[in-house]
Amino acid sequence: MKLKIQLFLLLFLSSLNGIAQISYSGYIGKQPITFVSFNYSDNATRAFYVYNNFDSAIKINGKLNNKNLELFERNLKGEIIASLIFANYNEKDIELNGTWKHENEAKSYKIVLRKNFEIENGDAVFWEKHKELLQVNSTEKHYFKTVINKEVGHYYARVSAVKVFEKITDKLIQTIELDCELLGFNNVIIDDYNFDGLVDFSVFESFYAGPNTKYE
Repeated sequence: MKLKIQLFLLLFLSSLNGIAQISYSGYIGKQPITFVSFNYSDNATRAFYVYNNFDSAIKINGKLNNKNLELFERNLKGEIIASLIFANYNEKDIELNGTWKHENEAKSYKIVLRKNFEIENGDAVFWEKHKELLQVNSTEKHYFKTVINKEVGHYYARVSAVKVFEKITDKLIQTIELDCELLGFNNVIIDDYNFDGLVDFSVFESFYAGPNTKYE
């Protein structure tokens, strides 16, 4: 687990410049979804979406290619099973239109998204209201949102709490106050940390010297 975390953080740090994290709401066909993208300065994009009726993340990755954002969903073997294409993509656009297409079946659906908010650490302005960023990792029964604040005099946004919701019902189970650095939609990690056979979760707190990190 420690090696995996360190490898992820090295990849994360290598592409840290120019990152924008964007949350959207919308539809694939008639199904309501939440879509979260993590855009890097080298045109690469890591993203996920959830069908709001189920609340389990579907990971997609790709890049901006000739003004088209091309994202791909893969199975456990790494094979592409679906593609999401947004023509003439611009991360500053309020609305996005695209197409979801199954790789091996004659299925395609229209994607319509509207931006909820955008997070850029380098923003000179502060936020009057906090933002809640859906996390990619979840348990069988619960999903998480980090509460993010940007206050006057602070260059970087901070995570001030994590909210735990029940899947399907979207009932808020618990809010846990924190003071952590913003890592993105991977701020929450799922694992069995005390080896009792039950799933636990942690929230990234901060980087320290070398590859050292701390999680709450």
